[in-house]
Amino acid sequence: MKKIVLSVGLLAGLGLGLCSGIEAKAENLGLENLLFRSYNPNSGEHFFTTDYAEASWLASQGWVGEQTAWSVPEKGDIVYRLYNPNAGDHIYTKSIVEYDWLAEQGWTQEGESFLSDTRDEVPVYRSYNKNALKAGAHMFTTSKSEHDGLINIGWNNEDISFYAESSYSKLEKEVAYCESTFKEEDYPTADFAEFEATLTTVKATLENPNSTKNDLLQASIDLHNAASKLLSIVE
Repeated sequence: MKKIVLSVGLLAGLGLGLCSGIEAKAENLGLENLLFRSYNPNSGEHFFTTDYAEASWLASQGWVGEQTAWSVPEKGDIVYRLYNPNAGDHIYTKSIVEYDWLAEQGWTQEGESFLSDTRDEVPVYRSYNKNALKAGAHMFTTSKSEHDGLINIGWNNEDISFYAESSYSKLEKEVAYCESTFKEEDYPTADFAEFEATLTTVKATLENPNSTKNDLLQASIDLHNAASKLLSIVE
């Protein structure tokens, strides 16, 4: 029987957000393709990062962890991050033209931040608060209702900025990874049988053309719970 350390990606996928007190290595489960969203209650800025350590550090500095913003693909178009040293604000863009232009205006280029899905399935909307004095001028969200709500209170609509990975694609990838990683011979028979039953149910959800986004999300949570139980087994 082998020992596997519980992963950051697993914790985040379970919706546990910025957890602490658990030894973690993101590479062990391979589900680290999550974008964390943090909120600064003092400046009003929302900050996005795939770096769990960075998100955890922000939480220790008083930022509010808002769990995961969306799932990012392993391959896709680069989304760049810039920092405005005068306003203390960040912005994210897929446009190399905008990236370079903002640098000419005094923004600090911080390189690649995450990737945009080329399948264009889940749009990430961008809005701009023209009344923001410093940080928090831009907002990025996959929620159309959140985006529209900001527009209704006076934010400028800057339309679709880039794309997130769909719930279906994310779950499909998680199933494939679990199938290749967890082997019956490595775990007690009863525990593995329980995990396999969950995996079978999750695959049925994937194959069902009538499955909703909530169905896929619940299936992902169920799969992570089952995997978590196996990962907690030590020699």
